[in-house]
Amino acid sequence: MFNVVQTPKFTRTVTVHVPHGDGYQEQTFVGHFRAVPEDDYTDTTLGEVEKNKELLRAAWIGGDDFVGDADAPVVWSEDLREALLSRADVRVALLQTYFSAVSTLRPGN
Repeated sequence: MFNVVQTPKFTRTVTVHVPHGDGYQEQTFVGHFRAVPEDDYTDTTLGEVEKNKELLRAAWIGGDDFVGDADAPVVWSEDLREALLSRADVRVALLQTYFSAVSTLRPGN
């Protein structure tokens, strides 16, 4: 049986490769998403920053496990989302996580 849901919502761990020294650190947070209509992103490529931000504003609806200075918890807000969307490393991680979740194709197929 297929349950028809108008707007599926899902949660995934988002892994961000944060530049550090001469390499990267893997850092994670929990992202809450909703599936958006495919027509909203079919023309989007990684180089189109504003289109990526627009898609992620529609699809990325929340998050957990953010910390700031001295590991103090940071609460999800629209301002936090906008600050994180300004970072290429975070955008790429969010897009990879989102498309992996909504796609039936897996890497290598």
